[in-house]
Amino acid sequence: MGAFLIPREPSGDHPEDTFFYNDNPTIAVNGSYKMFMRGRYGSNRYAGVAELDIPSSLSKSDNLDDLPIATVSQNFYWPYPDLWEDSSFTSGAFNGLLIGGMCVVNDRLVGTLYGMYVGDTSMAPIWVLDNTELNGQGIRGMWDSPDIDGSHYAGWISPVPQEYQQALRGSHLFGMSQGNARSLNFRGSNGPSLFTYNFDTADSITSNSPPANGSKLDLNRFMDFGIYELSPDQNAAGSIWTNISEAYYGFIVPGTRTYAVFGYSGGHGSGVSYGDASWLGVKSYYANDRSDYDSHYWLFDLDEILAASSPGAPKPYEHGAIDNQFNANGQPFSVPYAGFIRGGSYDTENRILYLVAHDAEPRSHRNSESDLSIIIAYDLSDVASE
Repeated sequence: MGAFLIPREPSGDHPEDTFFYNDNPTIAVNGSYKMFMRGRYGSNRYAGVAELDIPSSLSKSDNLDDLPIATVSQNFYWPYPDLWEDSSFTSGAFNGLLIGGMCVVNDRLVGTLYGMYVGDTSMAPIWVLDNTELNGQGIRGMWDSPDIDGSHYAGWISPVPQEYQQALRGSHLFGMSQGNARSLNFRGSNGPSLFTYNFDTADSITSNSPPANGSKLDLNRFMDFGIYELSPDQNAAGSIWTNISEAYYGFIVPGTRTYAVFGYSGGHGSGVSYGDASWLGVKSYYANDRSDYDSHYWLFDLDEILAASSPGAPKPYEHGAIDNQFNANGQPFSVPYAGFIRGGSYDTENRILYLVAHDAEPRSHRNSESDLSIIIAYDLSDVASE
């Protein structure tokens, strides 16, 4: 369908509000052609949420000057100060606190929080706005799962198609992968996860009779990978999942059996090493061939997930590179990651998949403080049912 740019100008009551330095730019479609997006709020640049009007006409051009620019329809809001006193969560998860997955459910905005740098635990409190107005009125939460570390499910939220809700025991799914938060591999899912929750019950967190703030939610665990379960050697060439792989959005394609997951990866062709790669500037995992990075997809068969002997048993029936024309637009210091997929949301009404090409617009293009993400829209009307 095309792509669009996000605003560079500050908005709201705080001139510091911005989409700059937006490492994990989560988005959530809000009805037709509106979108919530994570950004930075206030002088401390905490993670906040703003709403954008999606341009009515998109461009398929590779020339950034041809891409329309979204406008801010609701200014930035920081959801969790109102919840802080009601929350019983005091773990190290709040170190580098980020807004994770978001989704509009039953006319309410649902989101998660997680810590970028986690300690021994990583709770992922779930919060709910009683509407889709970013005014701080009617916010509730926080909740988490009693037995599941938040680094396993806080990355994205997406609807479950009606035909799979009974089998998956939920109306929506939660997912995440190791790497989205900076922690040791064993603390997260070493591959994209799939948990479900039913928002349509009379006592769900989006109902008129929600559970008490701070209580525990039962999430259904269908896919969740321990270290080396998806790939026995995460440094080897040809692996399904490497130590560079990160997933940022997953959804079930309506009318199909496919759980489609999107993110980025590296080292599938050349293998992965750990150390000081001069061109990265930090000690980290890196692909042995500097060009061996890509936006990446993983496609799982839901029937295989449902029949699996354990949450770590499913394997994707297909995975590979996504042809993303904006991968090469990043500044040299952010290579190789500039332009790769780091967020997404699915518009069920119009059957449009939106993916976020992180830092794909170089700061030099509009004389910005940092690189900015570009939103790419894909028309799935020929693939997905209504």
